[in-house]
Amino acid sequence: FAIGLFKKVGIADVMADNADPAFRAVANGVSLTFVEAWSAVVCFSFQIYFDFSGYSDMAGGLARLFGIRLPLNFNSPYKANNAIEFWRRWHISLSRFLRDHLYIPLGGSRRGEVRRNISLMATMMLGGLWHGANWTFLAWGGLQGLYLMVNHTWRKSGPQWLRLPNAIAWLVTFVAISIAWVFFRADSIGSAISILTSMVGGSGFVIPGTYEPALGAFLKPLGWQFADTPFWAGRYILQIQIITLLAVIFLPNSAELMARYRAFRMPEGVKIRRLVRWASWRLDGPRWMLSLGLFAVALLLLLHGRADEFIYFQF
Repeated sequence: FAIGLFKKVGIADVMADNADPAFRAVANGVSLTFVEAWSAVVCFSFQIYFDFSGYSDMAGGLARLFGIRLPLNFNSPYKANNAIEFWRRWHISLSRFLRDHLYIPLGGSRRGEVRRNISLMATMMLGGLWHGANWTFLAWGGLQGLYLMVNHTWRKSGPQWLRLPNAIAWLVTFVAISIAWVFFRADSIGSAISILTSMVGGSGFVIPGTYEPALGAFLKPLGWQFADTPFWAGRYILQIQIITLLAVIFLPNSAELMARYRAFRMPEGVKIRRLVRWASWRLDGPRWMLSLGLFAVALLLLLHGRADEFIYFQF
């Protein structure tokens, strides 16, 4: 529970403080700069990741307090190298529900590639509508369906010599998923298109002025500009994003960390690494209990005066 609370208060809400002003500005007709758009999108990608991951950990921790073991629902989806793997790791319960009650009844992969692609697209678009009756959610589901269609087709028909190295495949997947999150977070299709336009330089390649001394000589000849960026949180957010990304890629998730204690029921076919495991027997005793209690109280105090709720609470 404490791990999940930290993910929510210490990471997700911090990312929200940087993503929300930018998305609100776009909803009010403001065009973001290149850096502002990318920073806001990456912040939201981490916000929704740790918001949902923290939500899942807290639910699992509360359940264990009552002797109940919930099924694993979140298994490091940002470690995925493709869209298929991402959806096997993200919101596992919803993914399996959509598979069993929509994708397979619609024909699945049993009736040829065309029928499979139609089933995939219909399933993901309906999954988008499950989040809300809004064109943005429908577009988000459609993009996810497109990713899955391309992924399946590439696996079956793509030439072996064009297979991407794991690092590049991961980067392509992360960027593609982040682009889809733009539609998930934006207030309207118009706002989403405005942000995507800024991400590809449609508003000009504007870099924060603080970087001009270091990068001006290299980027100005290429047409890049340096100016104030009011919806960019400053250098520190870039450092936080890099540290967060490294943690997402390399650190064990909660199920792996608590594998010794079987914190979650493992869904069929899901395996977790056991490289790093919590060993509370080394830390048992009053000092450990006091430390954990103080940590949890500190996190709860951070909630004082805030009205942040879990993103998935609205669904």
